[in-house]
Amino acid sequence: MADDAQKVESLTKWLLDSNSKCQISTSLHVKETNYGGKGIFAISDVKPYQQIMKISHNHLINFTTIVSHISSFNSAVHLPTSYKHIKVSETKSDRITQDLYSKLTLDQLLQLSSFQIVSMYLVLESIRGENSYWKHFLNTLPVIDDFKLSPLFWRLNEHTTKLYNKLPPTTKAHADKISQKFDLDYSIVKDLLTKYNLQELLTKKFFLWAWMSTNSRCLYMEIPQGKDRDDNFTMAPYVDFINHSSSDHCSLKIDRNGFFVSTTSKYVEGDELYLCYGPHSNDFLLCEYAFILPKNDWNDVDLTDSILKLFDEKQKEFLREKGYFGEYTINKDSVSFRTEVALAILEENVNDLYTNRRINALLNGYESSFYNKSINRRLKTLLNGLIDKFEEYASLEESDDIYEKIIGQLYREKCEIMEYHLQKIDNY
Repeated sequence: MADDAQKVESLTKWLLDSNSKCQISTSLHVKETNYGGKGIFAISDVKPYQQIMKISHNHLINFTTIVSHISSFNSAVHLPTSYKHIKVSETKSDRITQDLYSKLTLDQLLQLSSFQIVSMYLVLESIRGENSYWKHFLNTLPVIDDFKLSPLFWRLNEHTTKLYNKLPPTTKAHADKISQKFDLDYSIVKDLLTKYNLQELLTKKFFLWAWMSTNSRCLYMEIPQGKDRDDNFTMAPYVDFINHSSSDHCSLKIDRNGFFVSTTSKYVEGDELYLCYGPHSNDFLLCEYAFILPKNDWNDVDLTDSILKLFDEKQKEFLREKGYFGEYTINKDSVSFRTEVALAILEENVNDLYTNRRINALLNGYESSFYNKSINRRLKTLLNGLIDKFEEYASLEESDDIYEKIIGQLYREKCEIMEYHLQKIDNY
């Protein structure tokens, strides 16, 4: 613990260096939370709408700053004006700067995605150790064991590999998507380092740590090199200690002067500060960030597979054309409109869907009460069937095995949502 505290202190001193232009409120303190990991807490009252942090662009890790730092070792690279605001501090030369940074071209770097270049850079700068400008920040990043709950790590041992297939279908689908993205990023970065005979530096486990550190610590920020929305992010030292809450507590702003954090509510001594990473369910949080919330207002149940089995090809074609094919969900408060539309068309003649006045009125947002009883009837059948399947796995919540417990909690949350809607239907 003392070592961790020293690392945070070193990071803070680095950020608040007299020439850095960074600012951190003296009302804040980083410490261990009672649920694991670090968080930022108020050590005195903090007013709402108060700026509490400013991190300069020179202390952010993103596509722009990485290209600036790497290219500083290659005199043949002439960066465009979009990089000129980044000041690169001189660091000692070493094997990585001599054998790689001094040879990488701007075109090679720009071919990478943000995830690829940031993850690669974290690995390489970690190897550089004391020579790295970013050493104080790198020392405060999570260790690989902090990500063990992410299904992306479940493939690393036999026990969790077997449990992977017990995940709720929506969780597993998201985990599969994340795994494919990671494998592609690893392959591309490995190929680049292989061109310089440095592939041995990039073990899959090392890259996995860097990739998850990037994924779990990044914050949205538009960058000029962005090829798509997924490229628009930065890592922001100290800011990344702020943990997630399903409700927003702090706001972020980025301009030419840096990355700013302000409060949106009042904090008193001992309160933990939070950010809302977005309207994310526990399925998403587990796969992306390796944690789940005890109570999450954004949890839902995906009924897509169950509902699609009820359609013939004509009904599917109609739904595709109207933009209502798939993504049928319910949450703790309501049945999604997409789900209502899907269940409603089952009540109409399949040959008259395009001319049916009731269906077209529903699609145009008019009164849908005509379908309420039939929607409830079909929904009740679907939910009863799913609960029977999910209850079997929900019992894992009582397991002493942390992975089984996580699986059980995910299923239990979904069962509770379905039970709420069944009770609501019975009371209709």
